[in-house]
Parts: sequence; C-alpha cells; structure tokens
Amino acid sequence: MATFEETLALLEAQLEQWGERLTALVNRSEEISPGEKVDYGRRVTALQAKYRVASRTLKTLQQVADDATDRSADASWNDVESAFFKIH
Repeated sequence: MATFEETLALLEAQLEQWGERLTALVNRSEEISPGEKVDYGRRVTALQAKYRVASRTLKTLQQVADDATDRSADASWNDVESAFFKIH
C-alpha cells in the first residue's frame, strides 16, 4: 500500500501531465476549423476549470500532509520534553 506522500507524488505527476496536455489542447485551438472553434473553446474552458479545481485540491492535500507532519513532530518533541521534565 502506498504511503500518503507517495500518493501525493503520484497525484502531482498526474496533474503535471494533465497540465502539459491542457497546454497542447489550448495551442491546438489555432488549428480548429471556425465551425468547431466555439464548441472546442467551451470544452477547453471547462477542462481548464476542472484542472484548476484539481490543482487546488492537491495543494490542500499537500498542506494537510505538512500540517499533520508538523503536529506529529510537535507531539513527539513535547512527549520527549515531558519525559525529561518528569525524570528531573
């Protein structure tokens, strides 16, 4: 089973690939016939919005992981500090 950090790395890699594909689709819009351009533009715009949501979601997950790591480190530090205080 993958760790949370490994899963985040996979999601980040997938998002990067999607970003590259999205850029290619935007660039391709220059080649689309005028009759298809409106529909293509709408679909690309919708895809861009979904990509932004996925990007924000990934950032949120990364922040949650950072916060959890910070809390874990703080808890461990406090636990050791407390043990030293009790023994003194």
